[in-house]
Amino acid sequence: MANPIKAFFAGLRADTARAGSMMDGNKAFARGDYGGAWLYFSHAANAGVPEAAFNLGLMRMNGQGLPADDEQAARWFRQAAEQGVVEAQFNLAQMYDQGRGVPQDFVEATKWYRTGAEQGHSLSQWNLGVRYQEGRGVPKDRDEAAKWSRLATGK
Repeated sequence: MANPIKAFFAGLRADTARAGSMMDGNKAFARGDYGGAWLYFSHAANAGVPEAAFNLGLMRMNGQGLPADDEQAARWFRQAAEQGVVEAQFNLAQMYDQGRGVPQDFVEATKWYRTGAEQGHSLSQWNLGVRYQEGRGVPKDRDEAAKWSRLATGK
């Protein structure tokens, strides 16, 4: 039988290492060391830190540390989005909406806008309302459009 105390401290060490990689990555990024930031964020993302995957998506989208690559950005955003990072959900929705790095797919874009909207992300709420207003990726529905637009604006 595994020793629960050893397991606890092993988990604590792993959490500390992930947090350290994020902090070091943020410091490297802030000083313009995008290559260093990429290494730290990659380590953290591969260890399961969703915010690190989001940062890698932004870096690939903007060409920081490596050349811009929308397909790779979408891959990192998806990893973070599936782990609940609302900004990654929004960015992935935008990529599907525009066909950047992924095939244009209004239904998939709507899915990710809805995921973010349901978590209270106002830009996702607004975009979901527009989709219902225009019937893009969902059937036109003025009531749903109004509901999501009101939520987005706080009215």
